[in-house]
Amino acid sequence: MLKDRLKEKRPEAGLTQTALAAHAGVTTRTTQNYELGNRKPSSMEVIRRIADAPDGAMKALNDAYWIAKEKNKKYIAKMCRKEAPQE
Repeated sequence: MLKDRLKEKRPEAGLTQTALAAHAGVTTRTTQNYELGNRKPSSMEVIRRIADAPDGAMKALNDAYWIAKEKNKKYIAKMCRKEAPQE
């Protein structure tokens, strides 16, 4: 889960919650909520910015970004099929 990866990798990367929040474009409180599991990133862009934080340790989150992106594509395709007009 994202919260577990953040709790583990952020300190390894030498980043404070405030530094990670600034890089991701969210508030420190939002980063805290991600790590507590109270909240999840609202967009794939936020996940990408977290994964691209300035240290190699955060790159481990890239897996989560690409998996979530692929699942999102499949979900959108499924919803489009449901809404397509029947001939």
